[in-house]
Amino acid sequence: MNNTFKTPNTTESELLAELSGLKLDSDALIEKALRQAFRSHCEQKRDDSSSYLEQHVYPVTLSIIQYCQSMKKQVTPQLVAGALLHDVLEDDDDVTEEGFIQEFGEEVFSIVEPLTKPDYREYPGHSKEDKKYALNRDYFGKLERAPEAAQVIKLADRLNNISCIHLSPKAGKMDFYIAETEMFYLPFAGRVSRYYCVRIKEQIEKLKKRD
Repeated sequence: MNNTFKTPNTTESELLAELSGLKLDSDALIEKALRQAFRSHCEQKRDDSSSYLEQHVYPVTLSIIQYCQSMKKQVTPQLVAGALLHDVLEDDDDVTEEGFIQEFGEEVFSIVEPLTKPDYREYPGHSKEDKKYALNRDYFGKLERAPEAAQVIKLADRLNNISCIHLSPKAGKMDFYIAETEMFYLPFAGRVSRYYCVRIKEQIEKLKKRD
């Protein structure tokens, strides 16, 4: 594989060290979000059997912190919690919307809810790919109306996914991700965040030049 690929990986300790520098490592909301992220994802693996927490959840959260620092934006507990919890409603059937709001509040829910994709099988199409494209048309319409925090977390999420997709053993998945990213994510990134648009474009070019 081309040695220009650098797979994101962040441990909880590394993330906490970053939060400590921001004096957020003892924030009660973030502590709750860290515990919930661990409960929801501790047994979850990516296609290559890597830890979902260390290859996705924690790196996405770190990416959002770095984005805020680069853009001179405030890193709030609600934003960090939203990044940590961005897949919880989608992946953890034990977490209800009502329970989530009660535990984390309306603001964090307003960030996470727009990021939660419905089941692609509910959408029309002759193939899995067709159904996912139909889903994305609705999904990105919703994201256009979502809070800025949700929008940049979605872009951090996609940047992470395409930075790891070369590790997937599933045939055709990389090509699907490239096409999906170019059709939906790059136009969206162009409207929302030049920071993520540039980085996603760079990663797509690396994937296209892969050995």
